[in-house]
Amino acid sequence: MSTENLLAKMTAHGIQISGEGFGGKVDISCTDVAAACAGMREPVYMLMLLKFCADKAAAKPMQIYIAQLMHKENPAMPLARCMDLALVVLVQEVGGYICKTCDGTGRARYAVCRGCKGSGKADISQRERARLVGIDESTYRRSYAKLVEAWAAQAGQWESEGLRHVWRQCRGAA
Repeated sequence: MSTENLLAKMTAHGIQISGEGFGGKVDISCTDVAAACAGMREPVYMLMLLKFCADKAAAKPMQIYIAQLMHKENPAMPLARCMDLALVVLVQEVGGYICKTCDGTGRARYAVCRGCKGSGKADISQRERARLVGIDESTYRRSYAKLVEAWAAQAGQWESEGLRHVWRQCRGAA
């Protein structure tokens, strides 16, 4: 079982009514998941709480953290714009949309869904990303799309680091 599936089974946030894909009986609370995340670096810990515990209190600090790093790398960009772009990164990495091809199950026609590559989540469109930032789509594509993709990749690395940490914690407890 993958670590992501294990975490989904441990949290109510990951349950699907259909019983397919992620989900299962909730035996472990978000507090238990947070305890398994103890010792992680700050961005990794906040992202894990936000994504797997639906801890909305971690959203704003995570957005600020990403925006400050983004602003440090791009000092000419206003911090307010960095905050908007950081929000897009979080919406993409934590929320996303349910895949229309497989209805969020990750499977279509008895195989892994090609639309979402088995994740059950669909990417947010460029138009929706631009709307979140409050600019037109062409400006978003031209000026910010690559930056958002780079930070989304960074968030993906933080998630992978967190999943490896939890996996080690779970293996050690077994």
